[in-house]
Amino acid sequence: MLKAVDSLAKGERAYLATVVDVVGSAYRRPGAKMLVLPAGERIGSISGGCLEKDLCRAAPELCRAGPRLVCFDTRQESIDFNPRYNLGCSGITYVLVEAISADESSIFQQIKEVLSCERSQVIARVYVSDEETILSSHSFRLGACLTPKQLDSDALAELAQLMQEVEQTGVPICCDLMHASESSRHARMMIERLDPPKPLWVFGAGDDAQALVSMAAELGWDVTVFSSRSDALSKTRFPRAKRRVVGPPSDVANLSADEIRVERVAAILMTHDLDADAGLLPKLLDMGVGYIGVLGPKARTGVMMKQLQVNGQLPDLAQLDRLHTPVGLDIGAKTGAEVAVAILAEIIAEDNQRSGGRLADRAKPIHEPVDHRVIEIDPSLILP
Repeated sequence: MLKAVDSLAKGERAYLATVVDVVGSAYRRPGAKMLVLPAGERIGSISGGCLEKDLCRAAPELCRAGPRLVCFDTRQESIDFNPRYNLGCSGITYVLVEAISADESSIFQQIKEVLSCERSQVIARVYVSDEETILSSHSFRLGACLTPKQLDSDALAELAQLMQEVEQTGVPICCDLMHASESSRHARMMIERLDPPKPLWVFGAGDDAQALVSMAAELGWDVTVFSSRSDALSKTRFPRAKRRVVGPPSDVANLSADEIRVERVAAILMTHDLDADAGLLPKLLDMGVGYIGVLGPKARTGVMMKQLQVNGQLPDLAQLDRLHTPVGLDIGAKTGAEVAVAILAEIIAEDNQRSGGRLADRAKPIHEPVDHRVIEIDPSLILP
């Protein structure tokens, strides 16, 4: 979806809907986005498919006077511009809807920067605003987009700290700027981390790799396939891979990892060649790749570890924490497609710090409550 924003031509106008806050139960969480393209198509989602159609239809009118905060209240079985829903989800979802273009939208520029640099970017989006409040030369108007680079004053130091927290965890935080003496709110904003597409490196171009690459691309991930077999690594076999790298898999050390957060990379070793995997593993660990999965049984990995030990390359315990072998969740996968599902599910669980167990066995809610913070502002810092 971020790529679609970046592809807008100069002068084109689209509509971006962002989930900025949730109370109670909701299908999507803060940070979820949907883009309504100029021709009417949509990319992304803000729910399980229940709300998107009407929001797409209403977006131009909603944004006629500027950004608009929309409330989807499924507790009352209504939405502020359409009362006919009966979702039974027992929650409230707040969505910021705004027109964006390559010419004028600050959020467009932030997304473009994330994609061009392949680096995450933390931003704060204002979704409730006292339009008259100006603090440290910043106007917290509805829809405003603030970055850490802009927070250069003591008055915004606490906000800067919250943005650093979100940068580290990736978990959005909602915060209120409050008048310290009057307990009145000047602005509410959602702090989020915009991430480039998830990088997936697949080593091996066998038939099982095809399913993995296709499914990962469907998730919107940035997939690179490595193989020494040029005949197997054709565009016909891997049409959805962003990159196809022909050469010895051990050449991965020559990759430029400086342009991406290498700790976000997931690498899957499925070369079906024990020596090739043994040559790859130490290099990936030394590069700092965050998730490394090895296809095959434990006995095979044991043989590989003995080989590494003989060569003086046995990983230390800290490095082994990033190693997943056999790769994938235990779902009894048999086919290549099922194995791909198991692998991708484990990567997603790892990214979200979940165990990958059954939701029916989870004692806590599916999603943690949205974290809300309060920043008290000294009245003397509010500009007239």
